[in-house]
Amino acid sequence: MNKDKTCKTCKSFQVCPIRNRLCVFDGKGADCWRPRGRKHRNQPVEMDGYKFDSKVERDEYFRLKLMRDAGRIRSLKVHWIFALFAWVCETRKAQEIGEFTPDFYYYDINEHREVINEVKNPNDRKDAAYRLRLKIFRVNYSKIKIVEAVYGAKGRRTETTY
Repeated sequence: MNKDKTCKTCKSFQVCPIRNRLCVFDGKGADCWRPRGRKHRNQPVEMDGYKFDSKVERDEYFRLKLMRDAGRIRSLKVHWIFALFAWVCETRKAQEIGEFTPDFYYYDINEHREVINEVKNPNDRKDAAYRLRLKIFRVNYSKIKIVEAVYGAKGRRTETTY
């Protein structure tokens, strides 16, 4: 082990006797090199060749798939990418500023309009970056209905529509 290098977090030089790595002790008994868990303890899963960030997102896909099979929706797409644009006054042109990737995109036959479906944790809904992307998306694609499916405690599902 090269002792000339220190940990970026706590600047420790100790070598862990078990893993033979730099032992990065933060004073509370935690090691900096320990792998961190996922933000909301979600477990990535796969279904029909699609990779979902959580079991809840997979369950929403299954619900939409049943709706498609029943003939209520069509053209179900998973993780479809939308370009986000902003108007530049000097050039009088729209410039691409980023992307928005909703969980699901489909056409609702009953309402005769396109819909995006976002599966969210109640805490993720408050994320400033997500709220900004959603606002820009609403300006760019005003005819597309936005459905936020929020799964709270004990699997309760609530829908918010924009």
